[in-house]
Amino acid sequence: MRKKTGRLTIKAFFIFFFAVLFLVLLCREEAAWKKKQPKGERITAKEVRVLCRELEAAGARGPEKEKLESFWENHREEYVSYTTYKELLSLLVDADHAEEVPFYEKKYRSDFQIIKKDWYQCYQKLLQYYGLEKVISEETIELLCSSESLLEKGEKEILLTADGKELVPVAEEAFKLEYTVVSGYLYENRLLAVTEVQDQEAAVYNALILESGTGGLRYFYKGYEICSAGEQKAVGKEKAADLVFGGGQIREIRTKEELISGKLVGIEEDKLEIEGKGSFPIDSRCQGYRLYGALQNAERSELLLGYDFTDFVLDHGKICAFFIAREEELSTIRVAIKNEKTGRLYHDSLIFCSDRPLLLEYGVGDEITQEILEPLKPFEIGKDSSCLKEGRVKLSGDTNTARICLSSLQRASGEPYYAGTLEVIGTKQGLILINELPLENYLFSVVPSEMPASYPGEALKAQAICARTYAIRYLYAPGYPEYGAHVDDSVSFQVYNNLQENADTTKAVKETAGKYLCYEEEPVSTYYYSTSCGYGTDESVWSGKEEAQMPYLSAHHIAAKTEEGFTPGELQKEENFREYITKEDEMAYEKEEPWFRWTAKVEKLEVSELSDRLKERFLADPEKVLFYEGTGDPEYDGKGYVSQEPGRIKSIYEIRCQKRGEGGVMEELLLETDLGTYKVLTEYNIRYILNQNCQVRRADGSLYEAATLLPSAYLIIDVVKSGKDVIGYTMIGGGYGHGVGMSQNGAKAMALSGKSCEEILSFFFPSCEQREAAPIRMD
Repeated sequence: MRKKTGRLTIKAFFIFFFAVLFLVLLCREEAAWKKKQPKGERITAKEVRVLCRELEAAGARGPEKEKLESFWENHREEYVSYTTYKELLSLLVDADHAEEVPFYEKKYRSDFQIIKKDWYQCYQKLLQYYGLEKVISEETIELLCSSESLLEKGEKEILLTADGKELVPVAEEAFKLEYTVVSGYLYENRLLAVTEVQDQEAAVYNALILESGTGGLRYFYKGYEICSAGEQKAVGKEKAADLVFGGGQIREIRTKEELISGKLVGIEEDKLEIEGKGSFPIDSRCQGYRLYGALQNAERSELLLGYDFTDFVLDHGKICAFFIAREEELSTIRVAIKNEKTGRLYHDSLIFCSDRPLLLEYGVGDEITQEILEPLKPFEIGKDSSCLKEGRVKLSGDTNTARICLSSLQRASGEPYYAGTLEVIGTKQGLILINELPLENYLFSVVPSEMPASYPGEALKAQAICARTYAIRYLYAPGYPEYGAHVDDSVSFQVYNNLQENADTTKAVKETAGKYLCYEEEPVSTYYYSTSCGYGTDESVWSGKEEAQMPYLSAHHIAAKTEEGFTPGELQKEENFREYITKEDEMAYEKEEPWFRWTAKVEKLEVSELSDRLKERFLADPEKVLFYEGTGDPEYDGKGYVSQEPGRIKSIYEIRCQKRGEGGVMEELLLETDLGTYKVLTEYNIRYILNQNCQVRRADGSLYEAATLLPSAYLIIDVVKSGKDVIGYTMIGGGYGHGVGMSQNGAKAMALSGKSCEEILSFFFPSCEQREAAPIRMD
């Protein structure tokens, strides 16, 4: 009886359990069927497929491509069902990491379709799962226009953003979006999906309005000419304007009406100075436009110092746009005049005089003051002069040929006289003096200062073309833009007005008027120097790098028969250069020049002086004085060197050439010291550090005091030791100068041998062509 009762109890329990289970399942099924399709825009299978493919393109290590393609072949529905969603996630995410992505079990029924909001939330988790959240990212994008609105349409469909970037629309809904702010997924320049169209405004700043009115708006921005349909208010032409947009349309056009023009006399990173107008800050959103020729954007580097063919647009006192209205021949140059006593730009006071009346101008805007200065009466400007309070002071003669004497300066020819105008700027360090004059007049005073007037006419003409070309380069890339000067009057650029003009040099300038050298449409870097050792080299002597940026500056044998003797490359070997520099070169053009060969001897090495010079050059350019921190051999372990300020050297154990450039110039010098091994780079540093104010004996027996630099780095060095210490050294060298470009004495010898100016220039600057001066645009 008890057994029967027990069996009935167990049976009843199971019946009850399964009944409850049935009811639970029935309730759950009923609850599931009561679920409603979530509200929101549904995601299409095409959109999901695109985003999944981009995961693989971005580097996701997920399922095999074939499996994914097979998956999509078997799921051809227009929208992604929840069942499809779960199957896709099982392919994309390992089972062990399934909790890292949302499955939405409580939200969706198997036949429901996934809405965009939930898919994009899942996609963000997938990006995190694959570590791609910084590769494919959701960003806010200000869409300006599509290809349909561009005047010049390319082959590909693009979207242009407010900051001028081109996006390739992958998402279908993005193809026609214009003047709209959206959120979307970006991979490189591809817009993969638009996740949200935002209800907010954006703007493009300082666009150039071309036309506006009933026919719509036509404007230029970031290199694109854009047409916008729909009636707009007429705001004029060639005006800068901000365009406010949103919701698919341009909502407001804010034109900038304040325009100024004038000669640009100062260029700084954040402001421009315009003659007679003052200095103006540059707006961070400033846009430039080149109005002549084919319309295009202009870079700030195209603003030309000393010229007045640009209009500037002001907005709240800042330059927000500029229009380069025309292109003209660049015919004037601005030269900073150095103080011969200090070698710097700054003067304590300046004294002017002329045999003609002088016009003195100062002030800005409507407050410009003009005074007439009497002839032959000195006029002094000091650091505290009242005329400097409102900016620059300008002095000019009453005729085009008037000259202004600067009696507070001395040059080799005495008190210098200047053509053109003179400007004085007051700074905390002192007065800065700028001479503006015609380029050809500048050359009248450069050529005699750089080459003896007694040289043959063809050599002088070659020098004139080199000097003109050199100057033209600085018209586009000024040496002192903040002060308003293209160059200064020293050896840092070209020596100007150190000697009086000469009839022969002036003739050379006039006979070559306007001519310059050009390589691939740009003016050449026409470097020149006094005398070669028989070979020239390339510009790597300054950079310390082997890659030549100027192929026309090449190493070559400066001789009547260049094929004889060593090749420039062979002179990189120490033994070959030693053999060459200690013998005569009968083929060399300059074999009779005193500087062709020279010797110098340091009887007693002043270690402290060498140590000081080493530190000076480090402070001037830390990357050119290196210290060995490696564990190998300093002579062969080039990677062991670091830039490190030299300490106080007390003993030197070795001085030797580490590397020569083509033509034999020393490019690297090793110094073994009590502190370790130093490597000195570039010919200038080597000439400076090895010089101990020693006397140099030239080939003709004459002596020369090397005050700052050795004559050249085309030299060999033999040390004298006491024990392990270097106590002196002897040098045998050749040439005077850096050895790059045209040797002036080489040009002289070639001219004496019957070579023309054109032949001389072709020899020293191969592959360059001679042009007549014309408007040039260096992009």
